[in-house]
Amino acid sequence: MDRMSGDSSKTSEPTEEPKRTESPSEKGVAWEDAVEKWRLMHAAQERQRDLERKKVPKRPRLEWLREHVSCGGLATVVAALIVCLGTLAGIWYKNQLDVQRIATAEARTQTAEARLMRTEEASQTAATGTAQARAQVTATPATPATPGETVRLFFEFLNHEEYSDAWELLDPDTRGDSSDYAGWVEFWRAQGLVEVRDTKTLEVTFHMATVFAHLRFESEQRKVRTYNVRLVFDSHLGRWLITSLEEDHA
Repeated sequence: MDRMSGDSSKTSEPTEEPKRTESPSEKGVAWEDAVEKWRLMHAAQERQRDLERKKVPKRPRLEWLREHVSCGGLATVVAALIVCLGTLAGIWYKNQLDVQRIATAEARTQTAEARLMRTEEASQTAATGTAQARAQVTATPATPATPGETVRLFFEFLNHEEYSDAWELLDPDTRGDSSDYAGWVEFWRAQGLVEVRDTKTLEVTFHMATVFAHLRFESEQRKVRTYNVRLVFDSHLGRWLITSLEEDHA
């Protein structure tokens, strides 16, 4: 019995199946399969995301601004833009005013320079004319000054207070007594400057002439008057002398 029981116990014990070990090549294949599955899954997820992006419509920039900026913040931005535009407009306007002021100043300077040049030219012309008239008045009898030049020289002497030279251009009968010289000087000194605007010889003979002269007196607020100036030719002195100065009321 013991043997039989002993034998039966031996036969009833289960036998363990031996464990199978994986080779290195099998492990590498399994790892590659796992990596490939992960790659395919990741690619599928990316495609799904792309599809979702295409389905969502793009929102306008204004809506994006409304979502990301509050009402108070938007008002602040708009106010800042308005302030910037106002500042730029003020700078531009100021620059325009500066440019206009510079242009006006340059124009005034040019006008003043032009006036000064004209005044200098007129002064030079008058001085030249006076010098020529003086030379002709004091010339020889062969080249006497004209009646009009004599009239102009007469008033040039008065304007420069050269009363004695102007006195010499008067006819001796017109001068009268030498005691009249002081009163004559006072009269012409009171007249101030006398501008000869124009002279025109109306008639001239061998020894007499009449000159039509436009005169402007400083003492009468530069009022222009017309005078008939009569002259005689002194053959001994070789020049014209003024005999009378009468205002033309015609």
